[in-house]
Amino acid sequence: MNSANIARDFFVGDVICPNCKVLVQVTIPTGIRMQSSNLDYLEVGDFIHIPSMDEMESAGYKKLSQGEKHGLNLLEIWDCVSCNTVFHWAIVRIMKGYLRSIKAIQLDQDYLDECHFISEQAIMVAMSICGLPYLDFIDKDWITIIRQHL
Repeated sequence: MNSANIARDFFVGDVICPNCKVLVQVTIPTGIRMQSSNLDYLEVGDFIHIPSMDEMESAGYKKLSQGEKHGLNLLEIWDCVSCNTVFHWAIVRIMKGYLRSIKAIQLDQDYLDECHFISEQAIMVAMSICGLPYLDFIDKDWITIIRQHL
């Protein structure tokens, strides 16, 4: 993955923290708008061009399943600003060119199946949950490894 030089935007939305049960505003970094040179905060309702597979990989995402022509579900992570807990899971849904929702989830097989891409940051969290070093994790069938640890 080569997303170190990508200018990051942020997905912004309100979710309920699974730990403290408080409604918090999250900011999730993303490189999904590679053509933009301006940092932006992307909120529910904002237009987002649906990138190609190559653009998604260049933006720091790995494919989990085939995306739909008019929509993508992205598996992301976020931190709670209320209770300072980290590495919560979220699905960011983009449909017909618009950010439709950001939903806090407890990662399980069903949610993993719903997602088309996983962010580089979320891969790092999944890797630590599975207890594998980065190179061992990426060189293997990491989707199967994640499924085995859910």
